[in-house]
Amino acid sequence: MLTSIYHQIKEGLGEMPRTVKIFLLKAFILFIVWEGIYLGFLQKDRIIDGPLTNVTAQLTAKSLEVFYPKSHFYTLQDIKKSYSDGWFEHEKSVVWKDQQRLIGIADGCNGLNLFMLFLGFILAYPSSIRLKLGFGFLGLIFIFAINILRCTGLGMVQIHYPHFTIYAHHYIFNLLTYAVVFFLWIKFSKWAS
Repeated sequence: MLTSIYHQIKEGLGEMPRTVKIFLLKAFILFIVWEGIYLGFLQKDRIIDGPLTNVTAQLTAKSLEVFYPKSHFYTLQDIKKSYSDGWFEHEKSVVWKDQQRLIGIADGCNGLNLFMLFLGFILAYPSSIRLKLGFGFLGLIFIFAINILRCTGLGMVQIHYPHFTIYAHHYIFNLLTYAVVFFLWIKFSKWAS
């Protein structure tokens, strides 16, 4: 059975155009390099995650103040200690409305994964370095803004429909955010062609 699967994969790769193979190879290498750097050096000390999570929470609070000017929004750090195969700390930025805990923004919600997914595609796709740099920079700003809007939307859902927050977080807003990244990839591939 395994040999059959191996031969099917080998045949599929043999029929794939060379440019697609190069794209997939570049994307795979970029993924491995990023994961090695991130997991090996950056994640433990939250070198990127810490500031990005904090800024995301602060801008979410500021955005919510635009929609609810009579309320006071602010952020606090929340550190949880857990035991699962050893002690570890989990830090998140929490957005508060007056005295009500509204939403917690963990490192997984700060948009870094989206940034790297977007950039990986841009860097692996065949085009000029000038287009990659320009589109990559503008795309990151756009994705950052979309993530702030996503967190703001989650805060609004939590205020008005708290029972619906988990569905909005896991399904609706994630789908919309990934759809935006997909749309940016399509735009880039059209401009690069």
